[in-house]
Amino acid sequence: KALRNDARNSIADFLVVYKGSDTNSRKLAITNPLHPSIRRVYETVLLSGFEELLELQGYLDDETAWTNILAYIPDQELRGRVGQRWRDDKHLSPQLRWAQLKK
Repeated sequence: KALRNDARNSIADFLVVYKGSDTNSRKLAITNPLHPSIRRVYETVLLSGFEELLELQGYLDDETAWTNILAYIPDQELRGRVGQRWRDDKHLSPQLRWAQLKK
């Protein structure tokens, strides 16, 4: 409580990773270089544990699920190409989809 609301809001805004919601387009708001806290999350969660989450949560299991993930790609043309490739290859596993996204 040492900070005023506007100061706390400024700190929270600085750490925002994405902007948007389910009803409008999502935009990643990641800076380069990554904030140290965001880098730590990336290295400990995304690099090491995301494959397990793929199976548990089904993030890339079907078109409905992976369309939500692809919405975070800001380049509409790239998002469309990836989505079309995945629609064309119905037998592509969630793990292979994730490997393609990491490239």
